[in-house]
Amino acid sequence: AVVFGSGGAAAAVSLALSRVPLRSLTIVARTLSTGRTMAARAAAGLRSTEVPWALDSVEPALSEADIVVNATPAALDELPLALHLLRRSCTVADVRYRPRPVDVVEAAEAVGLRAADGVEMLLHQGMLAFELWTQEAAPWEEARAALSEALAQ
Repeated sequence: AVVFGSGGAAAAVSLALSRVPLRSLTIVARTLSTGRTMAARAAAGLRSTEVPWALDSVEPALSEADIVVNATPAALDELPLALHLLRRSCTVADVRYRPRPVDVVEAAEAVGLRAADGVEMLLHQGMLAFELWTQEAAPWEEARAALSEALAQ
């Protein structure tokens, strides 16, 4: 797996990925020391490395990745990401959900890759927060409809 970013969203994604069977996790961070810290935290029995924010540093990991996640506010043209290096079985995810369509997702789909934006992540965070605060079951369908309506504006 390759995760772009070293902030809160990247940390959450890296932690979740460390709990599924992966060969390795590569953190691509603008600030290498932050990426190194996050890679160490996510490692838990996983080969975890950090690389600088440059395509030549990321290329080896991209060519082996099962999943690539953009957990930064960066648009496609700002990422050291070359979609042609990814295997056809790779999934591309972007935690951003605006502007729609998300350019990373759109570009990945255009070359035949599976891709997803951050709408489901946003929805799940909201529903979990609702349940924690209210101690009641979250209204999933109503929330999904409201989120869809809000994003359409």
